[in-house]
Amino acid sequence: GFVDPQSVETALEMQTRLVSVMLVNNTLGTIQDVGAMVSLVRHFEAQHKSQPIHVHCDATQALGKISFDLKGLGVDSASFSAHKLHGPRGIGILYNTNQTIQSLSRGGGQEGGLRAGTEDLASIAAMVIAMQEAQSTLEKNLAHVTALNGRMRELLDGPTILTPSANSSPYILTIALPPLPSEVAERMLDDLGFAVSAGSACSHNARQKGAKVHNALRLDPSLSQSSIRISFSGDTSLKACEELASAINTLYRNHQ
Repeated sequence: GFVDPQSVETALEMQTRLVSVMLVNNTLGTIQDVGAMVSLVRHFEAQHKSQPIHVHCDATQALGKISFDLKGLGVDSASFSAHKLHGPRGIGILYNTNQTIQSLSRGGGQEGGLRAGTEDLASIAAMVIAMQEAQSTLEKNLAHVTALNGRMRELLDGPTILTPSANSSPYILTIALPPLPSEVAERMLDDLGFAVSAGSACSHNARQKGAKVHNALRLDPSLSQSSIRISFSGDTSLKACEELASAINTLYRNHQ
């Protein structure tokens, strides 16, 4: 579940203009070595005297959850979303240091000329508050969620755990329950009062959720097609965690 920085360097060509990578993978929760990738991109630029390569980082799953130094990563831009911080949907932040970017949305000069249209001030203010609260409780919530993640791993008996235990965000735990299809497990757990996901919510097609990541991992189809994602938060209780583990174990045993 980790992108090898050397593979990024190998993929670079003189025509390359953009490298985009997640800081925390939204399917498995793996934390990528973005800083190393940026260093290799800059080395390629200097060695081959290529045109500048823009490095973008999707840090949506990292903000307010794990500590990271945005400037230290050296990326040209990064994106964040409020709904991952218990903020409103439809609002986010684009961090950008590249002044040569041209907008695809012509119109007014809002948002530094990058996006025309009246700003949603209420949502912007709400995201600021959500970020402040998330940052102020980051260490406390991280310790709590780490304990929940560890407890879930201890209690699961039978399902295959796909998220690595090291260098991964404790907020995400992806498991597989073969031969039970992901969508079926998701619905059955929902009937029991547990909200899990059959993959990333970024895909409208349930069968495609997380498919690219699973294919890159060369997962056995039985695991890929039966995977579900569990997400934790600072509000998740130990009791809820243990009850979910029990429900998953029962579900798994009943379909063997």
